[in-house]
Amino acid sequence: MDHLDKAYSDYCNVIDIDRNNKEALQFRAYIYMRKRQYQDARLDYRSLLELEPDNKTARLGIAMANQKDKRYQEALDELNRMVTDYPKEVSLLKARAELEAEMNLLDLALLDLETAAGMAPADADIYVLCGEIYLVQGKKREAYVAFEKAIELGVPRPQLQDKLKASKKR
Repeated sequence: MDHLDKAYSDYCNVIDIDRNNKEALQFRAYIYMRKRQYQDARLDYRSLLELEPDNKTARLGIAMANQKDKRYQEALDELNRMVTDYPKEVSLLKARAELEAEMNLLDLALLDLETAAGMAPADADIYVLCGEIYLVQGKKREAYVAFEKAIELGVPRPQLQDKLKASKKR
């Protein structure tokens, strides 16, 4: 219901009573992320990993907190480990591709997106991100094709109108 302050207070109270409450640690970390308090989020995610070393949400949370904090190499290292541990998880490939794009590793991002598209060909977000990368690379034709594919898969045309225009300009 978007009452973050009240939820935060409640989760703090739960953690004061039970430092090992996994749900409270996870949701408080989420609230820290929403508040852009990445260091605090990492602390809660690490506490959660001490309790449950293979917790995928906590691992991804740490990677995302590192990315938001511009600690790109740490984020990439964790996402690389996660992709190795969960090779069929399309969302991890997309997350890594977004990070790689942010790091200007555009060809690596496109490789991850190509793999993701092979696993989830109906995922429109993959094609939107591909189109955005192609635009950055100056590959307007490829960008246009990717955006049209995303529209075909359900992205509303008005949402991509500016990107389509940018991919048509000479």
